[in-house]
Amino acid sequence: MKPDETEPELTDMNRANLISHISVVFFVFCCTSSQAAELSPSPPQFHQAFAQLKTLEGTWDEEEYGRVIEYHLTGDDSALIEEFIGDPPMTSVYHLDGVDLRMTHYCNAENQPRMIASSYDSDTLHFSFVDVSNLESPHAYHTRTLRIEFLTENSVVLTFTGLRSGEEVVTTHTLTRRQTQIFSGGE
Repeated sequence: MKPDETEPELTDMNRANLISHISVVFFVFCCTSSQAAELSPSPPQFHQAFAQLKTLEGTWDEEEYGRVIEYHLTGDDSALIEEFIGDPPMTSVYHLDGVDLRMTHYCNAENQPRMIASSYDSDTLHFSFVDVSNLESPHAYHTRTLRIEFLTENSVVLTFTGLRSGEEVVTTHTLTRRQTQIFSGGE
Protein backbone atom coordinates (compact mmCIF):
# COMPACT_ATOMS: atom_id res chain seq x y z
CA MET A 1 0.00 0.00 0.00
CA LYS A 2 1.31 3.46 -0.83
CA PRO A 3 1.88 5.84 2.10
CA ASP A 4 -0.91 8.18 1.00
CA GLU A 5 -3.50 5.39 0.63
CA THR A 6 -5.59 4.35 3.55
CA GLU A 7 -6.93 0.93 4.16
CA PRO A 8 -10.65 0.72 3.36
CA GLU A 9 -12.71 0.75 6.46
CA LEU A 10 -14.60 -2.41 7.24
CA THR A 11 -18.06 -1.17 7.97
CA ASP A 12 -20.86 -3.16 9.54
CA MET A 13 -22.43 -3.47 6.09
CA ASN A 14 -19.18 -4.78 4.52
CA ARG A 15 -18.70 -7.15 7.46
CA ALA A 16 -22.25 -8.52 7.00
CA ASN A 17 -21.68 -9.01 3.24
CA LEU A 18 -18.37 -10.79 3.88
CA ILE A 19 -19.96 -13.14 6.43
CA SER A 20 -22.84 -13.79 4.04
CA HIS A 21 -20.43 -14.67 1.20
CA ILE A 22 -18.38 -16.96 3.44
CA SER A 23 -21.58 -18.67 4.60
CA VAL A 24 -22.72 -19.27 1.02
CA VAL A 25 -19.32 -20.68 0.02
CA PHE A 26 -19.29 -22.93 3.08
CA PHE A 27 -22.84 -24.14 2.37
CA VAL A 28 -22.02 -24.93 -1.28
CA PHE A 29 -18.85 -26.75 -0.20
CA CYS A 30 -20.76 -28.87 2.34
CA CYS A 31 -23.51 -29.75 -0.14
CA THR A 32 -21.03 -30.66 -2.86
CA SER A 33 -18.97 -32.77 -0.47
CA SER A 34 -21.97 -34.71 0.82
CA GLN A 35 -23.25 -35.30 -2.74
CA ALA A 36 -19.80 -36.56 -3.79
CA ALA A 37 -19.75 -38.90 -0.80
CA GLU A 38 -23.20 -40.24 -1.76
CA LEU A 39 -22.23 -40.73 -5.41
CA SER A 40 -18.91 -42.48 -4.85
CA PRO A 41 -19.35 -46.13 -3.97
CA SER A 42 -18.08 -47.21 -0.60
CA PRO A 43 -15.22 -49.71 -0.68
CA PRO A 44 -16.28 -53.37 -0.61
CA GLN A 45 -16.67 -54.74 2.90
CA PHE A 46 -14.83 -58.04 2.53
CA HIS A 47 -13.66 -58.17 6.15
CA GLN A 48 -17.06 -59.66 7.02
CA ALA A 49 -16.72 -62.15 4.13
CA PHE A 50 -13.31 -63.24 5.44
CA ALA A 51 -14.77 -63.66 8.93
CA GLN A 52 -17.43 -65.93 7.41
CA LEU A 53 -14.75 -67.89 5.50
CA LYS A 54 -12.92 -68.49 8.79
CA THR A 55 -16.01 -70.32 10.10
CA LEU A 56 -15.20 -73.07 7.58
CA GLU A 57 -12.27 -74.19 9.75
CA GLY A 58 -12.51 -77.95 10.19
CA THR A 59 -13.03 -81.07 8.11
CA TRP A 60 -15.59 -81.35 5.32
CA ASP A 61 -16.75 -84.22 3.09
CA GLU A 62 -17.23 -83.56 -0.61
CA GLU A 63 -20.24 -85.15 -2.24
CA GLU A 64 -19.28 -85.27 -5.94
CA TYR A 65 -15.82 -86.88 -5.83
CA GLY A 66 -15.71 -88.38 -2.34
CA ARG A 67 -12.80 -86.24 -1.20
CA VAL A 68 -12.08 -84.68 2.14
CA ILE A 69 -11.53 -80.91 2.38
CA GLU A 70 -9.64 -79.43 5.32
CA TYR A 71 -9.78 -75.76 6.29
CA HIS A 72 -7.28 -74.33 8.76
CA LEU A 73 -6.04 -70.89 9.74
CA THR A 74 -2.43 -69.77 9.66
CA GLY A 75 -0.44 -66.56 10.09
CA ASP A 76 -2.15 -65.55 13.36
CA ASP A 77 -5.54 -66.13 11.68
CA SER A 78 -4.67 -63.83 8.75
CA ALA A 79 -4.98 -66.57 6.09
CA LEU A 80 -7.34 -69.49 5.56
CA ILE A 81 -5.93 -72.58 3.84
CA GLU A 82 -8.30 -74.87 1.96
CA GLU A 83 -6.88 -78.31 1.15
CA PHE A 84 -8.55 -80.82 -1.16
CA ILE A 85 -7.12 -84.09 0.13
CA GLY A 86 -7.05 -87.05 -2.22
CA ASP A 87 -6.51 -87.44 -5.90
CA PRO A 88 -5.96 -84.85 -7.21
CA PRO A 89 -4.86 -82.72 -4.26
CA MET A 90 -5.35 -78.94 -4.49
CA THR A 91 -4.85 -76.01 -2.16
CA SER A 92 -6.30 -72.50 -2.03
CA VAL A 93 -5.26 -69.68 0.28
CA TYR A 94 -7.64 -66.83 1.19
CA HIS A 95 -6.45 -63.59 2.81
CA LEU A 96 -7.24 -59.90 3.18
CA ASP A 97 -5.19 -57.25 1.42
CA GLY A 98 -6.42 -53.94 2.82
CA VAL A 99 -10.11 -53.75 1.85
CA ASP A 100 -9.68 -56.52 -0.74
CA LEU A 101 -10.15 -60.24 -0.17
CA ARG A 102 -7.81 -62.30 -2.32
CA MET A 103 -7.40 -65.96 -3.15
CA THR A 104 -4.69 -68.02 -4.83
CA HIS A 105 -5.69 -71.46 -6.08
CA TYR A 106 -2.89 -74.02 -6.44
CA CYS A 107 -4.63 -76.13 -9.05
CA ASN A 108 -4.06 -79.74 -10.05
CA ALA A 109 -3.66 -78.30 -13.58
CA GLU A 110 -0.24 -77.16 -12.25
CA ASN A 111 -1.00 -73.44 -12.49
CA GLN A 112 -1.90 -70.83 -9.91
CA PRO A 113 -4.86 -68.55 -10.69
CA ARG A 114 -5.12 -65.48 -8.47
CA MET A 115 -8.53 -63.99 -7.80
CA ILE A 116 -10.12 -61.12 -5.92
CA ALA A 117 -13.51 -61.06 -4.23
CA SER A 118 -15.88 -59.15 -6.49
CA SER A 119 -19.18 -59.38 -4.59
CA TYR A 120 -20.52 -60.61 -1.28
CA ASP A 121 -23.77 -60.97 0.58
CA SER A 122 -24.38 -63.13 3.63
CA ASP A 123 -25.05 -66.21 1.49
CA THR A 124 -22.72 -65.92 -1.51
CA LEU A 125 -19.14 -64.82 -2.13
CA HIS A 126 -17.83 -64.35 -5.68
CA PHE A 127 -14.18 -64.27 -6.72
CA SER A 128 -13.05 -62.98 -10.13
CA PHE A 129 -9.88 -63.67 -12.09
CA VAL A 130 -6.89 -61.35 -11.70
CA ASP A 131 -4.09 -63.36 -13.36
CA VAL A 132 -2.49 -66.80 -13.47
CA SER A 133 1.08 -67.99 -13.07
CA ASN A 134 2.70 -71.06 -14.65
CA LEU A 135 0.11 -71.34 -17.43
CA GLU A 136 1.45 -73.88 -19.94
CA SER A 137 -0.32 -72.22 -22.88
CA PRO A 138 -3.19 -69.77 -23.39
CA HIS A 139 -5.42 -72.77 -24.19
CA ALA A 140 -4.53 -74.77 -21.05
CA TYR A 141 -7.17 -75.15 -18.36
CA HIS A 142 -7.19 -72.49 -15.65
CA THR A 143 -9.79 -71.40 -13.13
CA ARG A 144 -11.37 -67.99 -13.79
CA THR A 145 -14.03 -67.59 -11.08
CA LEU A 146 -15.13 -69.11 -7.81
CA ARG A 147 -18.54 -68.84 -6.18
CA ILE A 148 -18.93 -69.93 -2.55
CA GLU A 149 -22.50 -70.46 -1.38
CA PHE A 150 -22.98 -70.67 2.38
CA LEU A 151 -26.14 -72.80 2.56
CA THR A 152 -25.97 -73.47 6.31
CA GLU A 153 -23.18 -73.54 8.88
CA ASN A 154 -22.65 -77.21 7.91
CA SER A 155 -23.26 -77.07 4.15
CA VAL A 156 -21.32 -75.11 1.51
CA VAL A 157 -21.14 -75.27 -2.29
CA LEU A 158 -18.00 -74.27 -4.18
CA THR A 159 -18.40 -73.65 -7.92
CA PHE A 160 -15.19 -73.20 -9.91
CA THR A 161 -15.51 -71.95 -13.48
CA GLY A 162 -12.50 -72.29 -15.73
CA LEU A 163 -11.48 -72.11 -19.36
CA ARG A 164 -9.96 -74.81 -21.56
CA SER A 165 -9.33 -73.91 -25.20
CA GLY A 166 -11.84 -71.07 -24.88
CA GLU A 167 -14.59 -73.36 -23.57
CA GLU A 168 -16.09 -72.83 -20.12
CA VAL A 169 -15.68 -75.70 -17.64
CA VAL A 170 -17.77 -75.68 -14.44
CA THR A 171 -16.90 -77.87 -11.45
CA THR A 172 -19.14 -77.98 -8.39
CA HIS A 173 -18.15 -79.28 -4.96
CA THR A 174 -20.90 -79.74 -2.36
CA LEU A 175 -19.34 -79.85 1.10
CA THR A 176 -20.82 -81.13 4.36
CA ARG A 177 -19.06 -80.45 7.66
CA ARG A 178 -17.95 -83.53 9.55
CA GLN A 179 -19.52 -83.63 12.95
CA THR A 180 -17.17 -84.02 15.89
CA GLN A 181 -18.01 -87.10 17.89
CA ILE A 182 -17.94 -86.86 21.64
CA PHE A 183 -17.17 -90.12 23.43
CA SER A 184 -18.37 -90.71 26.97
CA GLY A 185 -16.44 -92.74 29.49
CA GLY A 186 -19.44 -94.94 30.35
CA GLU A 187 -20.85 -98.01 28.66
